[in-house]
Amino acid sequence: MSDRETVAFQQVAERYIKQPSKRLGRPKSPAANTAIEEAIERYGNRPIDSFGVCDVTDYVEDLQEKGFRSATINSRLRYFIAVLNYAKNKRGLIEAKHVPSYENLNVSEDAREPRVLDDREIHRLLFCLPKLQSQMVRFALATGLRVTNVKCLLWSEVRDGMLDIKGAKMKSGKRLLVPLSQSALVILDRMLELQQSRGQDCEYVFTKRNGHPISKRTSVTNRVWQRACDRAEIGSVRFHDLRHTWATRHAVAGTPMPLLQKLGGWSSMSMLERYMHLANMDMQNFVNNGASVPSKSYTQNESPKGVIDHSVIDRPSSVSVAVKRARKMVVEPDGIEPTTSTLPVSGSKRSLTHVA
Repeated sequence: MSDRETVAFQQVAERYIKQPSKRLGRPKSPAANTAIEEAIERYGNRPIDSFGVCDVTDYVEDLQEKGFRSATINSRLRYFIAVLNYAKNKRGLIEAKHVPSYENLNVSEDAREPRVLDDREIHRLLFCLPKLQSQMVRFALATGLRVTNVKCLLWSEVRDGMLDIKGAKMKSGKRLLVPLSQSALVILDRMLELQQSRGQDCEYVFTKRNGHPISKRTSVTNRVWQRACDRAEIGSVRFHDLRHTWATRHAVAGTPMPLLQKLGGWSSMSMLERYMHLANMDMQNFVNNGASVPSKSYTQNESPKGVIDHSVIDRPSSVSVAVKRARKMVVEPDGIEPTTSTLPVSGSKRSLTHVA
């Protein structure tokens, strides 16, 4: 790689993709791999020092024509620019003028609140989807996995009723080792029977008729998905909405939050909270759990007789020992005289010393 004129974009990109993540210090994420592989397919053997602003503009417009959201386009261009910066800063192959600038697109236009699907919407979506995508949706609703983890799930990652996915394939960078629900196991059995009936010994769980998985560059929520949503009359649904639905249903069912965090592979509790969408009706079922107000409790002015009901008021625990002892030594009007003769009698202004 010493001759600048002979170095192609693909050569630099293939070196860059092997480098660990700068921020997390782990292998590149699946999203990063997809973005860089797409850039390699687009630019290939083009010289690394031949890029300009027009190339960035063309790349953005082509992605927009394919229907990608602004956030996805920003991500793709960020990795493309990262390869050029790697060539400049780490390899010394190009100068700063060969790294075009890029201003992120406004993502507010394609941003929307995540959806939580109800039973009716789920049934209608499953009915309208093709068989493969329908099984992937069922599995996502049973496990809460992200679309990449479902699409790229290997049979080697499923054993003994457990799901075992390496940290390099997880967004959090942490290994996911969790038990599979009964619904998830049923779906896996169906996929295995289907592959065996075709005489296939597949590496991937979710495969097409030819035994190959959906390409990494092919979106699950493609035009077929959108047509299915239109037929089902449920509006726009993203695959990630299934993860929100799964988390919310767990929360409503009473799954402890620390356990739900582990099941979903979230790195923190704050991340988990973004996925729970509890309606007022859901919270109404639990709002009274913390209420312990006495049913009969008056202020001094509200009491029918103007007397505080001491039976519903606890004595403060901060009363000093000396005061407690003094209370015990006071003689009640109809009580027994204490042994100490220097304390006043309750209900009498005279001290016991005057009684003789």
